[in-house]
Parts: sequence; C-alpha cells; structure tokens
Amino acid sequence: MSFEGGSEVFIKNIKYKHLLILFHGYGANGVDIMPFAYEVKHDLENTALLAPNGFEPVFGIEGGYKWFDIDDLTPEDIYKNMIIQKGKLINYIEEQLKRFDLDYKDLVLGGFSQGACISLYLNFILNQKINSVLSLSGGLPFAEQIIQESKEFSNNICLIHGKNDGVIPYHYSVETDAIFHKHGIKSQLHLINGMEHTIGIECIKIARDFLNKNI
Repeated sequence: MSFEGGSEVFIKNIKYKHLLILFHGYGANGVDIMPFAYEVKHDLENTALLAPNGFEPVFGIEGGYKWFDIDDLTPEDIYKNMIIQKGKLINYIEEQLKRFDLDYKDLVLGGFSQGACISLYLNFILNQKINSVLSLSGGLPFAEQIIQESKEFSNNICLIHGKNDGVIPYHYSVETDAIFHKHGIKSQLHLINGMEHTIGIECIKIARDFLNKNI
C-alpha cells in the first residue's frame, strides 16, 4: 500500500535506528509539513523521515489530500471515517517498517490536525508498543473505546494545541489527555496561548524536545 507523492528524507543503504512518519492535515500534502519536519529532523541523524500524501485528493484544493472524509467535525464523524481507512493505514505502516528493516519499537508517528488524529489512532490499532506519538492540533475521538479495544500501545504521547484554534478547538486535546490519564497513559499536554490552527515556534520547540528525548 504505497501512497502517491509526499516527501522522504533518508540516504539509501544506510541502516537507520528509527522511522518518523508525519501525517499532514486535511487539504494539505506531504510537502506542506516538511518545514516543520526539517526543524525537528536536524537533531535526529539516525532517523529516516516520511511525509506521505493522503489517500485521496480534496476536490477544489489543488495539490490537497485527505486521510479520511470529513462530513462535519463531530467526534462521531471523525471516528466513523477513520475506521474506514484502518486497513490501509496498518498496511502502509507494515510496508514501511519492512522497507527500512525496523521494528515497531523504532516507529515514531506524528501529525497535524487530521494527521494528528491518524497518528493517535494508529498508536492503538496497531496493537504494538511503538516508540512515541506526536499530536499537533488534533485529538482522538472515542478514545475510551479505542483504548479498551487495544492490546498494546505506546505511553509516550505528546499533545500540543493552540488555545486560539478555531478549526479544531483545543478542548479536543484536553479531553483526549484526560482519558489517557484515566487509563494510566502518562501523556504530555501543552496548550499554547495565542496559537491558532498552525504550527508555531513554541510548538516546534516542544515537539523537538519531545522527539529528542524519545529517539
């Protein structure tokens, strides 16, 4: 299950220790998230980086892709449409780990907005203890149910959200973090004053520190 397009940063014939996969937001593409990726990647020399394009193009947005459909931004809608893509997502992860000859413990997932939801979702549906997860301006709808159905997952989770986010309100991350802690998952939650639905300087610093600590 290879996605068309996107961006990749690695040197052939080099044995990497970790794989970082970043999932972009709705209507964007893998190239769009690369400025953030380069900000955190320069400290991670032993990490290969992938930023694939979403499954389908977004009508009316040139070069824009999506991981799942959005009928509205309710938790029910997001959860329903993520489930539809479950098989494709798992196949892609398995394919990339095999490609780089790495194990699940070497895998780091991250994403922005819709991509953040995908990263959090994958952490639990893979049923493997991956390295860590970085969520930027996202959240996990129906987290309670998803956690209960998962056999194994990473506890190293960082949630970052702007308090002025008018697209995905920051309470999505707050509620997700609360459910995580309820189940003994010691996630980090960082709420950034004044930040809208974007990746700001403070967000980059927090993300870099988190990745450097875990990779």
